[in-house]
Amino acid sequence: MLQRIQTVYLLIAIAAAAALYFVPLAATAAAPEAVLSACTLKVGSTTQSLVPPVWMLAVFLALGIALRLAAVFRYSDRRGQQRLCRSAIVADVCWCALLAADIHAVRQALPESEFTPVWTAALMVLPVLFTLLAIRGIRHDERLVRAADRLR
Repeated sequence: MLQRIQTVYLLIAIAAAAALYFVPLAATAAAPEAVLSACTLKVGSTTQSLVPPVWMLAVFLALGIALRLAAVFRYSDRRGQQRLCRSAIVADVCWCALLAADIHAVRQALPESEFTPVWTAALMVLPVLFTLLAIRGIRHDERLVRAADRLR
């Protein structure tokens, strides 16, 4: 299981996605204490829920992590692994779209705040990239197994 390169790629993707829970995703230049993270919208010293779907960021992020983790343990079913990896990428794309919608909604609710994405929101590229590398490794394994079957 761990000796396969795609498992390593998936574990790195899981770690990168989990790191997004702990970094700010959007902030304001005017008020540095106003921060949007994967779980909360913090404005000042209070945590507010001005935008209802903010909690959905955490849900889509957890879904992507769970799908990748399931793919790690489906190492004997390579096609199932590929499907889980593709589903994780779809969850990541949904997460990015939801993040953009949340930032837009916060801008509408707090026009004076001018929320903008922080560079750490770009870290979502890493799980997608490593998941694509894992899919490539899974395809390579599938080709090796087919070649071995032809030799028999």
